[in-house]
Amino acid sequence: MATSARTGDEAGKVSLRDALRKARAETAERSAVIVDLRGAEIARLDLLKSRIEPLLEDLPKQVEMFDLGIVRGDPARLFIDMVAFVELAHDRRSFRFVQDTRYGRVVLADTGDMDEAVEAVTDYIGRRLVERERALAADTLTISSVAANQNSAAAKAAARVDRSARGLGAAVFAAFALGAVAGSAGILAFGWFWINGTTFIP
Repeated sequence: MATSARTGDEAGKVSLRDALRKARAETAERSAVIVDLRGAEIARLDLLKSRIEPLLEDLPKQVEMFDLGIVRGDPARLFIDMVAFVELAHDRRSFRFVQDTRYGRVVLADTGDMDEAVEAVTDYIGRRLVERERALAADTLTISSVAANQNSAAAKAAARVDRSARGLGAAVFAAFALGAVAGSAGILAFGWFWINGTTFIP
């Protein structure tokens, strides 16, 4: 009886070890599959990146809005600029082109065809360049109107200063002339009284 109990315990231990080995093997296989999926995801995004890069080479050098880069995360993303990126959808085959806006994320394109994804990114780049041109034109108009306003304000201030300086100069001259006349009258009066012998002391 004791031997049969021991064999039952040993059989239980052996089956537990087998179960652990089996579970570890399954986990390793799942991890390998996940790594393979991640590698395939990165490879598809890298292929898309290589199709988009020639478009950016045509841009003028002063345009630094676009910077392609793959961020390895969950999910991996190919960033086009600071607010737009491409990621693979849940089926790992479709490209989802997403833009972050102040109202949330907007899906610009969702397609399984790489050519359509490249076309969507190309359209986005074109729209962003037009937005940039408009912003620069608005800045130029704003700067020129501010400069014109500053110039007219400076001219008005200079005219006011000139007028006030002329007015101040006239007031100083009038005060000086009045003082000279009053001083001359005082000296003449003093001389008159001196000659006539009038004294002011009682």
